[in-house]
Amino acid sequence: MESLKTDESIAEQGMNSENLPEKVGGCSAIVSQDSCSNEKTEKPELPVTTLYTHEACTKHFMGHNHPESPDRVKAILTALKAHFGERQQLKWQKAEAASTEDLKRYHSEAHVRGLLSKFKRSEEKAIKAGIADFRDGEIGDGKNNKQVHRRLLNTTVDRIIVDEDTSIMRFTKQAALVAAGAVVQAVDDVMHGHTKNAFCIVRPPGHHAERNKAMGFCFFNNAAIGAAHVVHDYPEIEKVAVIDFDVHHGNGTQEGNVVILTL
Repeated sequence: MESLKTDESIAEQGMNSENLPEKVGGCSAIVSQDSCSNEKTEKPELPVTTLYTHEACTKHFMGHNHPESPDRVKAILTALKAHFGERQQLKWQKAEAASTEDLKRYHSEAHVRGLLSKFKRSEEKAIKAGIADFRDGEIGDGKNNKQVHRRLLNTTVDRIIVDEDTSIMRFTKQAALVAAGAVVQAVDDVMHGHTKNAFCIVRPPGHHAERNKAMGFCFFNNAAIGAAHVVHDYPEIEKVAVIDFDVHHGNGTQEGNVVILTL
């Protein structure tokens, strides 16, 4: 898999080329001895941690006064760049979307089908209203750009309410799928020896999402999907533990076949 390309523009969300480190090395972290040259070389040292993220995670937006905002991802990216810079302990990887099969390893088919239907309805409403998507280069720069960006995100024409805290908009589908997919991807990379450990910088969160219900800012349960993937694809793993850091209990994650410790 390729490292996260640093020239992808993520408008207004702090994930542009200035904030992401350069790719790690010129070859894949796991290579054959002669894959990069004709000379015999040693296998490059594995990164200590691989970071998984995606620009879609900064586009899902539930309102300027909502506590679950794109700023969560922006703050983490900024802090990591400031602390680690270009050092190669970290490898940046672009998160991939979860498949329907990945989602159904934890969630019921009815839950997955229902959410995908709502995502599609939101996107259709956005297309009908002429706000399906936008790029910064198409709406100008500077102050005017920020004003247009804020106005487009603030519109409620594409909103579908899930509960009093949770809503779907036109960018929710991609964000939710890559948030879950990042965890599946991270599991595979660790289990296959591509990295020593992994950290997923993604949103929307997932620990309140139950098998049959989206709630509390969460649509798909990212951690539980990752745990279910471990059990399904790696039978040598007998038990999975999840340490849950949050003010609220991870009610959705506890429904999975895992040991959960909430702090």
